[in-house]
Formats: sequence, structure tokens, C-alpha cells
Amino acid sequence: GQRIAFVGRRGDLPQVHIMRSAGGEAEKVTHHATSVSRLSWSADGTFVYFLAFEPKTAEQEVREKVDDDVYPFDENYTHRHLWRISIADKVEERITKGDFSLLDYQLSRDGRRIVFHRAPTPLGGDAHKGEVWVMDATGENAVQITKNSWPEAPSCCGGRGAQLSPD
Repeated sequence: GQRIAFVGRRGDLPQVHIMRSAGGEAEKVTHHATSVSRLSWSADGTFVYFLAFEPKTAEQEVREKVDDDVYPFDENYTHRHLWRISIADKVEERITKGDFSLLDYQLSRDGRRIVFHRAPTPLGGDAHKGEVWVMDATGENAVQITKNSWPEAPSCCGGRGAQLSPD
């Protein structure tokens, strides 16, 4: 309860800021290449987890500079993954990698596990194709929990999202 983390826009993109709960000036702690969202503190207060889209590739940057950046809507996306930043040294670490997008996530109470809703794309129309997964807080040992044709609704899409039991 000593600090507050929030997404603020002081500059180009929304980033993670932290301030003391007693007040004072907020400190920008991320300098991520894309906007960040969906913050969660680790149980011990040493990390802030967040979702962010992958940065643009060098090819995408070049195409934008020469105005060659016209794509069909459903083909021009980057995946959204889970990241965390160490509060002590401000080092960002990517937790998930792969050809999928995280729609939502939740840390366990003890901070050791993460439940997340993973979809093939970040497009809203593909949310129903997503499944629930669980992994270690480091991103290792991911296990698929659901595998069905029934849509599990993450909190980003109107549902409450998957949650780990307290034990």
C-alpha cells in the first residue's frame, strides 16, 4: 500500500508510472515502444506486469516512412503479450512470446502463477477462438487448460475473465 502504479500519458505513448500513495510526483518507469495497459503488481511488490503490443518491425517502420503502409484491416496487427518491469532497476522483461495474443491475465495471490486468456490474434472477432492457459510468473511451464469450441469471455470482452483459486 505504499505505492500506486497507473498508466499515464506524459509524452507520446501511455506508459507505467509509479508514485507514493502519500502523494508526490509520479515517476515514469517504462519506456516501452508501444502503449501499455492492464497493470498488476506482483505479490511482493518487486514487479509490475502489463500487456503491450509487439513493437513495429524494421520493415514496418520503413514502409510507414515511404507511405507504403496500406493493409487490409484483419492482416495488419501485432500481437499483444505480457511484460513485467522490475521496480528496483527499471528493467523490462517479456514474459510471453509466440504467434498469439493475450487478451487478459491475472496473477495468483502468491505471485507464482498466471492465468491468461490466449487468442490467435488480438482482433475482437477472434476472442471467441481463445483458450485459458496457466503458467509460472516467469512465463515458463505454460499449460493449456481449456480446448473447446466454447468461448471463454476474458474481462476485456465483457466477461470476468479466468481466475485462479486462492489456494
